Amino acid sequence: MKALIFSICCLLLLCGCGRKNRKETPPTERNRLVIRMFHSMNKGESAAAAEQAQKLRALDPGNAYLATIVDTQRGNALIREAQARLDAGQPEEAMSLLEEGRKTMPLHSGLGREILRLQQLATLQTAVKAYVNAVGLAGRSAALTELERVASRIDHPELVTELKRQRAALTAEIAAEVKRREAAARAREAQEKENDVPEKSSEISTPDATVQP
Repeated sequence: MKALIFSICCLLLLCGCGRKNRKETPPTERNRLVIRMFHSMNKGESAAAAEQAQKLRALDPGNAYLATIVDTQRGNALIREAQARLDAGQPEEAMSLLEEGRKTMPLHSGLGREILRLQQLATLQTAVKAYVNAVGLAGRSAALTELERVASRIDHPELVTELKRQRAALTAEIAAEVKRREAAARAREAQEKENDVPEKSSEISTPDATVQP
C-alpha cells in the first residue's frame, strides 16, 4: 500500500497534475527531485523534504499539492526542533517556535495539535520538577497531588503506573512518620508524669538509745 501511494504521488507530480509548464523542465531533474523528496519524507527528514518540494514548486508554481507538501514538511521539521528544545528544558523557546510556525504555515493541520501537546508536556515537566524539589512530607504530598492532576490530562499508562507507585510509597512513609510521632508523644507524656510524682520521704526512725535501769 505504501509503495502504491508513493507511485501515485510521483505520477501526479511528474505529470504536473495535468498542466503544461511554459518552460519545460528536463524530466531527469524533475524525477530526481520527486524521488529525493519522497525518500526524505519516508526517512523522516522533514527539512530536506521541504527543500526539495520547494524546488519542485518553483518548477510548477501552480501545483497546490506541492504547496501543501512544503508547508507540511516545514511544519514537521519545526515540530521536531520544538521537541528538541523541550527535551533540553526550554519549553518557552519550543512554544515560540510553534506559535510562529502556525502564523506562517496555516495549512499545517498538526501545528495546533502539537502546540496543545507541548503545552501539556511543559506543564507536566514543571509539575515533575516541583515534586522532585519538594521538601517535607506535606510539601511532597501537595506536589504529588498536582502532578497527578496534570498527568490525568495525558494518555500515558506508564506514567500513571509510576505515579501510583510514588503515591503508595509516600502514603507508607507518612503512616510510618505518624506512628513515630505518636510513640514519641506517648514517651514524652510518660516522662512528664514520672517527673510530676513527689518524692517519698525516706526518713528512718532510730530507737531510743537510753536504757532504763
